Amino acid sequence: FWLEGYSALGQALRTGRNVGIMSEAPKLRAAVACAAAAAVVLAASVVASQGLALFLERRRREDDHESGDGCSAPQMPLMVPKEQLAPETFDRPGLELRLIRKAEAVLQRRTGSLLVVLECLQDGHNHCAVLRTMEALGVQHVWLISPPPMESKNTLERQRLAEMAATAKRGRVKRYAAQRSEKAWQVDAEQDEQHLAFAKGAERFLSIRTFDDTAACLEALREAGRDVWVTALEQQAQVLAPGAPWLEDNFPAVLPKRLALVLGSEGLGVSDTFKAAADRLVYLPLSGFAESLNVSVAAALAVQLLLQLYARAFPEEELRLPAEELRSLRADWYAKLARSDDEREQYEALVDAPPVPLDDLRRSDMNRRGR
Repeated sequence: FWLEGYSALGQALRTGRNVGIMSEAPKLRAAVACAAAAAVVLAASVVASQGLALFLERRRREDDHESGDGCSAPQMPLMVPKEQLAPETFDRPGLELRLIRKAEAVLQRRTGSLLVVLECLQDGHNHCAVLRTMEALGVQHVWLISPPPMESKNTLERQRLAEMAATAKRGRVKRYAAQRSEKAWQVDAEQDEQHLAFAKGAERFLSIRTFDDTAACLEALREAGRDVWVTALEQQAQVLAPGAPWLEDNFPAVLPKRLALVLGSEGLGVSDTFKAAADRLVYLPLSGFAESLNVSVAAALAVQLLLQLYARAFPEEELRLPAEELRSLRADWYAKLARSDDEREQYEALVDAPPVPLDDLRRSDMNRRGR
């Protein structure tokens, strides 16, 4: 009966007859119903197969993510040494070789893969803040182009006014300049002294190189084999964030092993010369009406993110400083930390056989003052 219906259906289709489901021929009605049922079954099987494929693909990605294979989803490891996650050895008064054990912990966490360039910063406070932050994050190399005086712009302006008050011939000008220069002078002076102390403390343990102009810095970066990424606000700058397609689609090859990140002045940003020579323009995504961040804040966020990307991309030993540079820094730091001739002699003897580093870098609680 069904076969006869299919035969009749085929003949009707060849001759152009109308063979709807309400056809009077029972055999045709049966054939049409059977064809409709087959279509439903076929559609259901297609949907089911597609659903199964999607389900299997999702499970595969989840398995890859859990096992660490593949990079379909960004995995941002903590940039914290394993020993610091559950520290056992802390800084404490009376600990034998405490200063150089602390120095050794810092040395082991330093990286030379990322170098930071500060181009023509104008404010001494920002300059000091960036140096302190880079030292704290473990970036060893900072290059400076026309660095500013350590004082803030406000202090420099008040110094100018004080000079004006001393040299002006008109009494009205002298009084105006004197009043402006004395206002909150002491507060600024104290802030400058504190920032200067922080910066000098950071400079003692950073490898800083200074340039008079951008061209000389660019030439030195190329000679050092550094790729140059420039922070910029232009819309063609690529978003520097986990999950960005330009990062994830070609990770970790997109991340150079030797990178220079360039940050510019507070008002104008990085120069057009640096942007034209850059291998990549990058932008920190923001979520407010402010288009940009203070340069010291931008430096902290960008460097922290890049160091996390490096920790994800390369083994820890590849990110550390070369052995020759480590030894050179160790000798320099040990000499700086020695507080007597006897200590200097003792520390010098340990340069090639350093002590075990501390797990944790925080000062002893006994040395902290309450608020």
